[in-house]
Amino acid sequence: MLEYVGRTELWKDGLAKGSVNLKIFHVQLSDRGIYTCLVVNGSDYDQAVVELQVTDPFFGNTHPSTIVLAIVSVVVVALLIFAVYLFKIKARRDAALRFHRGDDQNQLRSLDGAEHRPDARAGVELVGRIRVTSSPISVPPGCAPVKMMLSSFHSYLSLLFFIVYGLVFQVHELHSALLKVMGPPGPVIMAMGEDAVLPCRFSPAQSTQDMEVTWFREQLLPFVHRYKGGRDQSGNQMLEYVGRTELWKDGLAKGSVNLTIFRVQLSDRGNYTCLVVNGSDYDQAVVELQVTGLYSVLLTPLIYLLVARALLPCPPQQQFQVGA
Repeated sequence: MLEYVGRTELWKDGLAKGSVNLKIFHVQLSDRGIYTCLVVNGSDYDQAVVELQVTDPFFGNTHPSTIVLAIVSVVVVALLIFAVYLFKIKARRDAALRFHRGDDQNQLRSLDGAEHRPDARAGVELVGRIRVTSSPISVPPGCAPVKMMLSSFHSYLSLLFFIVYGLVFQVHELHSALLKVMGPPGPVIMAMGEDAVLPCRFSPAQSTQDMEVTWFREQLLPFVHRYKGGRDQSGNQMLEYVGRTELWKDGLAKGSVNLTIFRVQLSDRGNYTCLVVNGSDYDQAVVELQVTGLYSVLLTPLIYLLVARALLPCPPQQQFQVGA
């Protein structure tokens, strides 16, 4: 794989002692997942599965949705503090305006009985010997930026609402985007010789271009069936399932990864694990297959018939006399 070129090293010194440890340099978040160690010696082989979890250096094992939720809370608190600050500024401005208006009204009351004479110049009135202009009350120079901020106060509140809504929506999307694989609520029961369908679904529906689906039993390798890279993989498939399995590819886009096993046998019964991997996210579910033998299929109706015959009362016997 290109992403591991120059980043892996096998500890060869431990091979003689039975150690096949692998070292991955400069691990990244994309490296987390399941790794299978397969050892082959002649015709004998075995494997083991190792799960690698990569933690973020800043947040550790914290779930991404928790991180986003914390960021949302901080942003909401900051915006609320800013809104309170704007309210205080608006209250101070209103108090200043009321103070100026009170001074003007007091000056006008002190001119009681004075005659108003209009001046030739627009916007100017003569009240006694005092000239009063009709220009608006001037705002101190330091309050000019505050006035501009207050004019867009409602815009800040709208922005706060949309930011909170957008972040909460992103948290919901992050929760819903987590891959989840689900199997049937109970076992799948089939008669020997029939075709068994092992149901399995994943949600939400995702792109199948980079999706990998593996059905296996006790071990990941050899597998029962594997779908990877847009096609079925035949390498490392269990010999008893070669040519007997089929993955429903038509349902992949809808979240369905059902597997069909043709002509089931008694040896097929047991647990099957459905593993779905999409990028760095993965999940699995277990499906139990129960196979009934042919003898049970044939003998069950006969057993029911014998039980019913034993429970039903026998009809009374009739005696016939032969005349002499």
